[in-house]
Amino acid sequence: MKLCDISYEEAKKRHPEKVSSIINTLRKSRSKEKNSAPEELKWSYETCIQVMGFSFTDMISGKMREAQNAQEAMTFEARVEDEFNRTSTVLQATRNRWIGQEIVPNPPEVRENIQGKLKNQEKENREFESLSEEEKENQRKEALEYLSKQPGFMVISAKMDETKKDMRLVRMDGRKV
Repeated sequence: MKLCDISYEEAKKRHPEKVSSIINTLRKSRSKEKNSAPEELKWSYETCIQVMGFSFTDMISGKMREAQNAQEAMTFEARVEDEFNRTSTVLQATRNRWIGQEIVPNPPEVRENIQGKLKNQEKENREFESLSEEEKENQRKEALEYLSKQPGFMVISAKMDETKKDMRLVRMDGRKV
């Protein structure tokens, strides 16, 4: 995910050896951009975050809910720190179709972005919690309806069968799983 654009001067000031490496890679390439001046490149930070995956068994057994509860119990600053530690950043330079990247330590913009995002999530959660149960259910249905139209997305609901001995999976659109 693109975090922000930065100038060549700022990139060189913060990461001189990484900028040199990107420029050297460009110069050694076969790209028609190989003679571009560093100032002509578009410099930016790109980030990605490591997320914890859960298997279907983890979901059924409650491990996923336990992890969610632990996350929810964290203070705001602890959640910021947790996400900051799971975030990786690259310095990226581009010119037309050529792209050069180098992994760099997380810049201060990452923490600022995380804080802003988490504050916005908290605001949205407060707004959602202030809704009536009917309004909440309508929002859930709208979200699931939107997502179910996206390629590769399938809504599955686990329900007990009539004997209460077995779980069965039922797609929300009524088709069998």
